[in-house]
Amino acid sequence: MIPLGDRLHPRAPVCLALAAVGCWYQPPDGIVRADEVPLAPNDLGGAAFVACVDDGDTVDLFRCDDEGTPVRLLGINAPEIAHAPDPAECWGPEASDFLTQILLGREVVVTYDGGPQQDLYGRTLAYLWAIDDTLESMSTLPGVNEVLEFDSELAESGKALLINEYLASQGWARVYDEEAFGERKYQARLEAAQADAQSGGRGLWGQCADTVALPPPEEAP
Repeated sequence: MIPLGDRLHPRAPVCLALAAVGCWYQPPDGIVRADEVPLAPNDLGGAAFVACVDDGDTVDLFRCDDEGTPVRLLGINAPEIAHAPDPAECWGPEASDFLTQILLGREVVVTYDGGPQQDLYGRTLAYLWAIDDTLESMSTLPGVNEVLEFDSELAESGKALLINEYLASQGWARVYDEEAFGERKYQARLEAAQADAQSGGRGLWGQCADTVALPPPEEAP
């Protein structure tokens, strides 16, 4: 378990308690909805509060109900959790639990690849970045320093962690190859992170025998 403790947003415990019935949390001043930010291609989407984690690659920003903003992490695919009547895939519950532990109740920065896009399920496709307090809470996790980068646009400290890349680097998710997914801004970084996880047998690469190719992105739940 990743200790959350007092690093949680002050209203996060309320959200966690109400997650099952819909979280009424509203972002504080200065935190704007990602879909309300006027964007040019690759502009920053702004800061957001992670109210719910749906599985290993999908979160809800701001609220846990229909007024929230569902975000699908761009370029990666975590194994599925159970969806009746289908059982969970290998490493699916573990990936979901891990993303919950590191992001639930925290703030992230949302960026896009060529501007906001949605999948067939109406989820915003985006990159999520950990900065400041969220990054500090993750600083002792394995592999963080290997993919940490300096980006003064994202944080005053200049330190930022691309969550999508980190999950791939530790084997919590697989990466869509360029043929299936199309060329993306961080494609090479994601693929390099996955290759490192494979060679090290980390996460699903050391635990799961399933090596079936990923479905096209538009079909991914």
